[in-house]
Amino acid sequence: MSYSRTYSEYLGARRCCNSSSAGAQGPQGVPGAGGPIGFQGLTGATGPSGGAQGSTGPQGLQGVTGTTGSQGLQGVTGATGATGATGAQGATGTTGSVGMTGATGSQGLQGVTGATGAQGATGAQGATGTTGSVGMTGATGATGATGSTGATGATGATGATGATGSTGATGATGAKGATGGSPWIPMNGLGITGGGYTGIGVTGQDVLIYGNLLVTGGIDPIYLALSPQAVGPTGFVNPLWVDNSGFLRSEKILLQSGNTGINCSLTPYGMTGSGPLTITATEALTLSSPIQAINLNGDSISLNTTGNNIGINSGTSINIIATDGVYLTASNDPMTLTSASLMTITGNDGLTMTANNNPMTLSCVGAAIVMTASDDIGLTTALDAINLSAGLNINLNALNVNSYNYAMPICFDLVETSTINYTLVGQQMELVYQGTFSLPYQFFSDTPLVSYTSTRWKIDFQINCYNSSGGQGDKGFASYIDFEDQSTNIYTPFLFNATTPFARFFNTSSYNQASPSLFSWGWSDFVDFAGLVGTGSGNLPLKVNLYVAADNVLTGDFKWKVSLTRTNGL
Repeated sequence: MSYSRTYSEYLGARRCCNSSSAGAQGPQGVPGAGGPIGFQGLTGATGPSGGAQGSTGPQGLQGVTGTTGSQGLQGVTGATGATGATGAQGATGTTGSVGMTGATGSQGLQGVTGATGAQGATGAQGATGTTGSVGMTGATGATGATGSTGATGATGATGATGATGSTGATGATGAKGATGGSPWIPMNGLGITGGGYTGIGVTGQDVLIYGNLLVTGGIDPIYLALSPQAVGPTGFVNPLWVDNSGFLRSEKILLQSGNTGINCSLTPYGMTGSGPLTITATEALTLSSPIQAINLNGDSISLNTTGNNIGINSGTSINIIATDGVYLTASNDPMTLTSASLMTITGNDGLTMTANNNPMTLSCVGAAIVMTASDDIGLTTALDAINLSAGLNINLNALNVNSYNYAMPICFDLVETSTINYTLVGQQMELVYQGTFSLPYQFFSDTPLVSYTSTRWKIDFQINCYNSSGGQGDKGFASYIDFEDQSTNIYTPFLFNATTPFARFFNTSSYNQASPSLFSWGWSDFVDFAGLVGTGSGNLPLKVNLYVAADNVLTGDFKWKVSLTRTNGL
């Protein structure tokens, strides 16, 4: 048994009675639009894998061991003979044949049939049936006798119009009648604000005004009900009206405490407060602008909700700017800031965002998230995660990013290629190269805001010489680096310096028959740049000085990398 899903389908199937007599059926209506396509069937099961992999070919034979060199003279050990050549590698085993392709999975179930399209328009009405024949007329009854009418006399001729008589004298004015009653009577009254009023009024009736009302004084009603309008009135300064969506409209709204107190101004360009601006809701707090930007400007801006979410949504950009502080607090539910374009949060003093019991999410789908503060940026959540999500970049413009009282690593690298030319010999220290390390001065000249952010930086130093001559095998080889600012102040590393340089005896390396041999060295150390604090940008960039001492002349090409990583103190 089948059932119709809709009443229209039921009628179209002609499963109902039609007791009316109608003319011939009209032509068929235009077919209705087809129903939506049904859901796609499930994907068939994947066929079995191909055949097993072929076995590995046998290993090649080991090469013949080279002959041992002849023994040298007594007392001197002869050189070890060269190692025999490695035997040829065995041939690779034949690759196994590819397994047969698995059978195609059975076709998924057919999707659900879409809903029947709308019923076509009703056909034109059939032609009217033929009118039945007229019945026979009944016999007419006998007419009674009519009395005789008397003859009408002839109308006489109209006489000529007489002459108009003279106007009579005006009568005396009658006595004045009594004055009628009026609903307007003198009265006194108190307004909602407690002020007294004296004038005329009406009691027990409504006053209807079908037109404009000019009021040159104040209005002191119990309430003011405004009828929704499609558009606002024209020709007035800052009119107050309600649109068809029920929103109260005005070009400018000022919320003020007293005549000179702190105020909040709502304009087409944003929300501005001359003092603290606080918006509090016990349920959800939502600021939404699907087309234009949302701007919150003031001295101190606070958005608080104790019972639900804080939601700020904008179709373009969200700008929150405060000269004192920006505070966004959600005690019990998530805090979500979402923007389809650039999101900018700026605090000239500090920026604090706190979520006590739920995640804090900053999401920007199509552009970057930029957080800028000249002081601190604080993102705090007591029990859950902090999520920063951007379709492009996440930019934190701050001197330090700290976690659990530790500064996050900030690393800078100097990578260069140059030459060494050491000529002093006799184990005398010589400045053989001076590199230039360009660094953001704020990380060095600004005072760390917390004690666990140190002025000490870890050094990772590596240098590799090639196409070089001399140096290899020198037992008097030593080296160190130091840093020099633009005022010629020297910053000396802790482990390796002019007093205790890096000293090592290098054996010759013939790796890959390199000629001349490769020659490399390096170390880890740290240096304190406390002397740069408070000096601004004038003492940077830093110079990196490389000193070398050796027994013999050392020349050649080199590549080096010097890395500086901020530490949490030692």
